[in-house]
Amino acid sequence: MEVREALSLGQKALSGKNEGSSRDAVLLLSHALNCSPEDIYIHPERIVTPEEYDTYVSFLRRRVENEPIAYILGYKHFMGREFKVDRRVLIPRPETEILVESALYLIKGKTSPVICDICCGSGAVGLSIAKELEGGLCFLTDISSDALQVACENAKRLRLDQTGAVHFLQGDGLEPLKQKGLWGKVDIMVSNPPYIPHKGIANLSSEIKDFEPWLALDGGDDGTEFIRMLIKSAPCFLKPGGYLLIEIGYGQVDTCVDAVFQSVERPSESSGVADGLEPQAFLSPPHLLVKTEFYAPCESPWLKCWTICDYAGIERVFAAQKK
Repeated sequence: MEVREALSLGQKALSGKNEGSSRDAVLLLSHALNCSPEDIYIHPERIVTPEEYDTYVSFLRRRVENEPIAYILGYKHFMGREFKVDRRVLIPRPETEILVESALYLIKGKTSPVICDICCGSGAVGLSIAKELEGGLCFLTDISSDALQVACENAKRLRLDQTGAVHFLQGDGLEPLKQKGLWGKVDIMVSNPPYIPHKGIANLSSEIKDFEPWLALDGGDDGTEFIRMLIKSAPCFLKPGGYLLIEIGYGQVDTCVDAVFQSVERPSESSGVADGLEPQAFLSPPHLLVKTEFYAPCESPWLKCWTICDYAGIERVFAAQKK
């Protein structure tokens, strides 16, 4: 059987499954043949061996059952790099790149910054930041040992495992930072936490609810349980003027702002408050829209909070600066 025939069969098998069925057939066939997607079009006359065809069919069957294409391929591109993914971790989404871009913008020019990626999953966020840093330290945490194994593998793929700049910590919430003694030492904390309301998970597409880990999806009753904890407790670990950036879901901005206004917990080992600190004039990369700007009340450890929109105009990243 030639490549053109195998591709046609695959496209028919996936027809109607989703808008990208033709693209999926190309990706799965190229994966089975261990070649690039471009080669499928350049060499349609290539012969597909029986073994390669069997592998291709097994991929098609998994896709027909709604398994995400990234899990079948075993990788997902993010920030221009290839990250290993499987059912132990969430699949990185394009909108999460805004979290990384915003973090890199805020720490631009800082000398040896300390970064923390909370709920790191595959490590796509923290490792992308670490890859761009010149010096500095990046701590990636997750409650799941399985997720941390994947993140460690991605660090090796990116050749970050021998640099000494990346450290992996297992534990719930910010507990790993406590154990590491990072009180008042963090320049910027980023997180793509669970933010789907518990009851809403059942309404997600089959690709998500049946394959991606619920632990990384379930944000409690209203989806903001972990987010509120971060807003309350992050100041204990941030330096004066440090930043917290959280990816959030649609309609969660007001809850985040309320949490800032109610956040009065003070660091148990504070490094002090920066006198006369002013928030940056530009709070996000120029190509991204900033909305919902608020100065926090005087009793709050936060100076200011704001949101950064994705390309659909949805407020996707909640940001706050510590006093």
